[in-house]
Amino acid sequence: MNRLSAGVHTIPLSDYVADPAPCPSLNAGTAHTLLTLSPQHAFLQHPRLNSDHASDQSSRLDIGTIAHALLLENDSSRVVVIDAEDWRKKEAKDQRDEARALGQLPILSKDYFGIQEMVIQAQAQIAKSEFASDFQEAIAEQTLLWEHDGVWCRSRPDKATPDWRILFDYKTVAGSANPHAFMRTIIQQGYDIQAELGRLGVEELGLCHQVNFVFLAQEIEPPYAMSFISLSPAWQDLAHRKLKIAMSMWKGCLRKNEWPTYRSDVAYLEPPAYASLDWEDNLSPIDAEDFV
Repeated sequence: MNRLSAGVHTIPLSDYVADPAPCPSLNAGTAHTLLTLSPQHAFLQHPRLNSDHASDQSSRLDIGTIAHALLLENDSSRVVVIDAEDWRKKEAKDQRDEARALGQLPILSKDYFGIQEMVIQAQAQIAKSEFASDFQEAIAEQTLLWEHDGVWCRSRPDKATPDWRILFDYKTVAGSANPHAFMRTIIQQGYDIQAELGRLGVEELGLCHQVNFVFLAQEIEPPYAMSFISLSPAWQDLAHRKLKIAMSMWKGCLRKNEWPTYRSDVAYLEPPAYASLDWEDNLSPIDAEDFV
């Protein structure tokens, strides 16, 4: 694969995942792994560092990927609909594996009908939103590559307005898309880092200096409800500080070629506040007297 210079590029998703930067680059997933797991975990997940790296493939990911293709690009060319009740029979498994080997997206026919309805509902809800015209005009799947303080970075917003004023990211969720429920998902999955990295790329490349990152979170079960979520300035500042630490870790690990896991000394843990509260609520003094 050819290495690309800093800028905006239109390339296949597979090339983006393989990392086309001049040297191993930091994306949001790698940054989140550095901060929540360890450099060794990040090393194993990176296609340029781990020769045995293999992308995760699951039916859950296929659903999200197909919904992305239909909603963002109106493209069903990679979708292979398999007429089977589930993946348990050998024939269905073989068809699924063959499709994936060809870079296609296998889906059970019963699930595909649900995805089509989900996308229809997403389109209807977007049309009623304040972002309707911006989303309609936005360009899908552009790759940003840039170097920041000696660290190469990459980002691939789902959609961006032509003036780069708004970046959109479409998330399908198995649970609730209520903004307050999705808040937990943002923290657990590092989506705040993803938003900050996208904004940073747009600004570093001089495309726009006031960037708004909007999540479109949609449930994968009826009624396929969708919410529109953006992070407050305080959360953006927190994400910026997280990203800065991740960049420093990445830069140091690459320079030293050292990828440690967790610390070897003993971690002495204090109980979090919620643990004490739960214990006190569940065991009253009267209960304790029964055991004396």
